[in-house]
Amino acid sequence: MMGTIKIFWEAIKEKGISEEEAIQIGEKHKEILKQYFPEHLSSLSYIAKEMEIDHSIFLAYWALKEQLLGKLFLEECTSIGVTGVGSYDGQALIAGTSDRKWSVRASVVCRAPEKGYRYLAVETSQGMIRAMNEKGFCFGRNGVFFLDPKYEKKGGKDGGISIEELTLKMIQKCSTVGEAIEMIKDIPRQPGTWKILTLADASGNLVIAEVTPDEFELIEPDRYGWLSITNHFLSPKFRKYERSSHQEEFGKCGPSDPPEYSSFCRYKRTLELREMIQEKKADPYMLMKFISDIKNLDAKKGVFMSISSHGKKYGTIFCYVMQPVLKTFWYCYGPGDGKILWKENTWGHFVPFALPQLEPGQYVTAKGTVSPKYPFPFARKPSTLISV
Repeated sequence: MMGTIKIFWEAIKEKGISEEEAIQIGEKHKEILKQYFPEHLSSLSYIAKEMEIDHSIFLAYWALKEQLLGKLFLEECTSIGVTGVGSYDGQALIAGTSDRKWSVRASVVCRAPEKGYRYLAVETSQGMIRAMNEKGFCFGRNGVFFLDPKYEKKGGKDGGISIEELTLKMIQKCSTVGEAIEMIKDIPRQPGTWKILTLADASGNLVIAEVTPDEFELIEPDRYGWLSITNHFLSPKFRKYERSSHQEEFGKCGPSDPPEYSSFCRYKRTLELREMIQEKKADPYMLMKFISDIKNLDAKKGVFMSISSHGKKYGTIFCYVMQPVLKTFWYCYGPGDGKILWKENTWGHFVPFALPQLEPGQYVTAKGTVSPKYPFPFARKPSTLISV
């Protein structure tokens, strides 16, 4: 965290924002948290005290991190979901990959806040990035590329909450997708809050929410019960925020293209896979195969345009399937296909974490080790589990 805050202050200086101005924004953030999320404000105050960081400066970090640090932690992810007629039991399933620099580490943690639902989360140095709570509400998230620079820092409210704070409040307070949507409507967001959320619950509700600092659009499942998203907006309303060259760029998947172009390639592949399986009934194992797909992969050349990603510097650091009705989170450290040249200790298998049977604590370390706290001894060694 200290290293991230150091980067934050460097970014502040580059943008010409004085320390005094940053602290003023931090104070505005304090007022918004006091109104909408007092428990989080208390937690931040405690952390700031423990780390011996000025409280206002720490709040300034949270109030500005989305617009200043977002590009340093690009989320090149693929998310899919299925429900209703497309699902084996008529209930929702969501799955996805988290594609980042190999140096980014993720751990799996069960948390039980004093005021809020117990939840299982995947966490990095950025905080919680995927989670499911004891009611079965869950979310995945994707970063957004191709924004026109003139829009990137516009909109939002000074002192508004970040996407991490918004999803933290959701996972602690929401039991349904409907409640989460109301939260997106009601709570002001900070400038730079451009994200895509995949939301599902134990009643079979499933939706993608494309979120900007001031607006949001919902994408419902198709008639077969499927939806998918990568790292660019699909809603026509939000296409205006993207670079004018977007249409020419759509379809680039070559080895010489910048990493972010993989968004188009991966999205096209999700549509191909959906067409292949849309008449079938999807279960968790089918989704594991979906997110382990390596078409368009050439790992030896560092090309990572596939859903299961294997670049030299970037790739799938973890993948998952969430089953809300059973409150079960299937997790795989590294790419699901397991064929990797660049990341050590990759599993190539999915471990089921049944939230009702978990006590608070860490269950997978940042290095991919399953904790002895895991209640199912047969599954402590991922190599003994089902392979896709």
